[in-house]
Amino acid sequence: METVRYARVDERVELAHTGPIAIDPTPLLGTWINTNSVTPSISSVGITEHDGNLSITVQSASGPTPRDWGSAGVEVLYSNGVLSTAAMALTATYQFESLHVHLEGNLSLGLLVVATFNTFTDQSGGSNYFGREFFYRSKSRAH
Repeated sequence: METVRYARVDERVELAHTGPIAIDPTPLLGTWINTNSVTPSISSVGITEHDGNLSITVQSASGPTPRDWGSAGVEVLYSNGVLSTAAMALTATYQFESLHVHLEGNLSLGLLVVATFNTFTDQSGGSNYFGREFFYRSKSRAH
């Protein structure tokens, strides 16, 4: 095993620090609405916390009304620095009948940026594809 000899100043962790730092998910919580009202993709995202567990709910814009993807557990919550407690990003996964969706979301300039990495799991012949959408926080924080 090789020892790290170089690190950015903001990534150095004091040796006196022990254990994981609890990341506060508050900056990500709420209902997020797509900035593109005519998107053919995701129309809204809800991020909630219940008993310390985070979940995400996605509504797609297909058809005249949004289609509910259901709720998925947030797999990993990321802060904005090595010793930071402020949430900045998350990952989640949706597994549909013929499509696997790896979802990544991060805060940027007051918006939630959601990227999806879509992989077909059947023999449909569809190309795996990437999507990225931008969301603003709804004034109503409940989803």
